[in-house]
Amino acid sequence: LRECGLPELLHALKDYFLLGRGELFHKLVIELRPHTEALPSPKLDVQALLQQAAHGVAADGFLSRLRLCLPRDAANLLRSGTSAYDAWRQLRLDVHVGWPLQLLVDAGSVARYNQLFGFLLLVKRVQMQLHAAWTKQTDLGATSPAQRDR
Repeated sequence: LRECGLPELLHALKDYFLLGRGELFHKLVIELRPHTEALPSPKLDVQALLQQAAHGVAADGFLSRLRLCLPRDAANLLRSGTSAYDAWRQLRLDVHVGWPLQLLVDAGSVARYNQLFGFLLLVKRVQMQLHAAWTKQTDLGATSPAQRDR
């Protein structure tokens, strides 16, 4: 199993699907923030946003095997009344797992990892929004009442 790269694959699954690379996903959330208020545009290249977030972050060989993607059917999203929140919750990581590791990490496993990824990315976004609100609130608390009234 070592020769096939199982330890590296398991480490990469933790790093990317479970947000173990916190600095990368912090930057990714910042890159995505301007786009997440509305339904994703079919022309938006979320893979490019991932690459931009990865710029300056220590990279490993596994990052090049990942593809960040959204469903491309924006017209159906508009017709079905899908909210921007629900559309962005469909953000997924695609990964190619070669033989023989695909016997252990099959499409069903990757789908479950993507459910965790979507949830953890949402938690990361909320955590960053809460931190920004807390910072703003504490900054307001540090000013005098006369300064706040302006």
